[in-house]
Amino acid sequence: MQTELEFILRRLSTKKILICGTQYPNCIRATAYDAISFDYDATVITDATSAMTDQIAQANISDMKSVGIQCIQFAKYQQT
Repeated sequence: MQTELEFILRRLSTKKILICGTQYPNCIRATAYDAISFDYDATVITDATSAMTDQIAQANISDMKSVGIQCIQFAKYQQT
């Protein structure tokens, strides 16, 4: 990453990143993979994200889960 955001997160001693947004195969997935590569605990909030189709969303969720990225609904996150 090597961005100002990374500097801010490190300075705040951030350990966990929650990810939401649009376009799973692009922004969401890239952010999630960057997060785990920099040793952050990454969680994608699936009901606050989108893709062109449900099939694209599900394929990306499956791929991200397979590398250790949590993918959960916001209501389930609140319970933890």
